[in-house]
Amino acid sequence: MDAKTIQYLENQLIEKFTFQQIDKWNLAIQMIAEIGNHDSHLRDDIIYPNLAHLLHDSHFTNDELLTITNKLFSEEHLWFDMENNIPYSALNRTFTSLQITILVYVHFRDNIYDTLFFKQLFVSYLDYYKKESDLRGYEKEVGWIHSVAHGADVLAQFARCSDIDVQDCMDMFQAISDKFMISHYSYVSDEDERSVEVLINVLNRKILSNEFLISWVQKLGNYPRPTTYPEVYRININVKSLLRSLYFRLIDEIEYNFLTAEIKKVLLENVKLR
Repeated sequence: MDAKTIQYLENQLIEKFTFQQIDKWNLAIQMIAEIGNHDSHLRDDIIYPNLAHLLHDSHFTNDELLTITNKLFSEEHLWFDMENNIPYSALNRTFTSLQITILVYVHFRDNIYDTLFFKQLFVSYLDYYKKESDLRGYEKEVGWIHSVAHGADVLAQFARCSDIDVQDCMDMFQAISDKFMISHYSYVSDEDERSVEVLINVLNRKILSNEFLISWVQKLGNYPRPTTYPEVYRININVKSLLRSLYFRLIDEIEYNFLTAEIKKVLLENVKLR
């Protein structure tokens, strides 16, 4: 991306993203090509908000958004170097996720995809979320990577959509619990709070049974316990953080007293608050 384009994008931060006197399509394609740039200022502060506004603010037709969607879900971006052979390749994937969040929201608002295609997007994204192995939150050299938090942002938008059915919601709950029942990494960058947003959005739709929710909490509390340190410490803190965050989001919701009571019981008896 040349200096003139970067300056234009910086000016848009001041001009409230009006995108005057510019080829918007070409601008979007240029930003997508740099979506995972290692320069955190360019990636986070310039490309992310400008591209998000282009996608969000009705600058493109549905067909154009469909083309961009297919590009983002390709091996160039969301599925780029899943084996992590290239240093910091996860930046491409995780900042692609943030733009997918915008697109799923736009679908929720404007119904831009047909049902079958949208379900295919959900299945593909959930598959990616499960397989993403770079779990780092923040790295001094490149800034935020944050795959679990960004992934949760995407799933939180999917969870609001009526095309996502009961089984899809159950699959999201399972994917999130699996992501937290790990012993090789401790989440320390708000991943628990961002992930709970997915759960809350599902709960707000009131399509999951009480029996499923109680069972989910119990299974999460019965996580596989390593016998060595620091592994046992890592998985304990991950599970504890997720359950605590959910507990405090629901503590004042009378209709979920049954669930907060179960979370408290599991924390005290299984996960062991200490």
